[in-house]
Amino acid sequence: MRTCQQARNVQDALRRANIPSVVNGGGNIFHTPEILELYTWLEAITNPSSVGKLRAALSTSLLDLNANQIDGLEHDDEHDAQAWDQWIERFREWNDSWGLSGFISLFRSLMEWKETPRCKSVQARVLSRPNGEREMTNLLHAAELIHAEASCNKLGPARLMVWLENKLTSEDT
Repeated sequence: MRTCQQARNVQDALRRANIPSVVNGGGNIFHTPEILELYTWLEAITNPSSVGKLRAALSTSLLDLNANQIDGLEHDDEHDAQAWDQWIERFREWNDSWGLSGFISLFRSLMEWKETPRCKSVQARVLSRPNGEREMTNLLHAAELIHAEASCNKLGPARLMVWLENKLTSEDT
């Protein structure tokens, strides 16, 4: 019988040889960092005027801004104020998209989104990290489950967020 440690050792060896791999963890997707980041991003979308939620979403690895960059956005100088307003507008656009086109369309646009033409897309950035294949697998699995719940039960953003929060806080999910 193989153990989790053996799987991690093989994955580490493959990673050192620059061979991508994903270990099937068999754990609960609702207890992964990726779904928490996805939830944080969605929470900011549902309330783009909330400075705290917006800051939290910007700091996720999905959007990948560091504390200095986020802090710089909120300073009073005209360029930074404009940049902050652009982020608020971007989250409002994502909010509109979610309401009009549904969750899975919103998720796809996130994966393809890049701040500027020279930046990597969110998907490319996630995949470029050392554990990127696992993180992307978790994100795709989470998106699949969220989409299925939204579709089956015809949940809009507000009700879907309640469902997701319940899943995140449930011990036995």
